[in-house]
Amino acid sequence: MFEAMREAAERDALIDAVEENKIPMRQYFARLFSRWFYVFTMFLYSALMSTELAYQEKGYGTLAEVPPVEQLKVVV
Repeated sequence: MFEAMREAAERDALIDAVEENKIPMRQYFARLFSRWFYVFTMFLYSALMSTELAYQEKGYGTLAEVPPVEQLKVVV
């Protein structure tokens, strides 16, 4: 695929080749993006669970409830 992309780019035809699906770049990108998004999502879930457990253990409340902005106080 990369060789075909290089050849099309040299002829200034890369955009047309991708748009006309002569080079399946979108299909490959969709797979790559899906895998990346899955890994990112697993990291996010892990981070949220770890934070929630730490908050529960220390008595800081929960991530599941968002207080109104008016109740927020910053203590320095």
